[in-house]
Amino acid sequence: MFLLHGNGKGNDHHSKIPSNFFEEMPKLKVLDICNLPLMSLPPSLELLKTNLQTLCLDGCTLEDIARVGELRNLETLSYANSEVKELPKEIAKLTHLRLLDLSDCPELEVISPNVISSLTRLEDLRMKNSFEKWEAERDINERKNASLLELKQLSGLTALEIYIPDVYQL
Repeated sequence: MFLLHGNGKGNDHHSKIPSNFFEEMPKLKVLDICNLPLMSLPPSLELLKTNLQTLCLDGCTLEDIARVGELRNLETLSYANSEVKELPKEIAKLTHLRLLDLSDCPELEVISPNVISSLTRLEDLRMKNSFEKWEAERDINERKNASLLELKQLSGLTALEIYIPDVYQL
């Protein structure tokens, strides 16, 4: 387990984790980075793809989180209280994911179609006070965001917390 926490004071400047930071940690199973304003995650994060099971990026300001998609054995991913604007398509590669926490991410505007439905082992999806741009089911080529019908693909889902501002618009 490795914990890297910022002070959460909302500094305007971005922190940077050195590109080779995780090179000597290939057996790491839990990585908890909280309250840091990061532009992106370092390339050496991909070296954790075999063993990393839990990644917490709570309270972080991240502009690019696509690298997380390489962590194929990840079971828990949390972005709670983060300033993430888009859940990248690469997240669909996390087929071992059991818990996805996107709670209290009011800036989350985009979840590409079929990303959530690709997470077939998902048991717990938390999106309280977060994403609200669910789209009606229609041709995949017309949609820009996730649809509530995607949740039907998640046969192991036992806990769900989402926000739907107006069910009549779906």
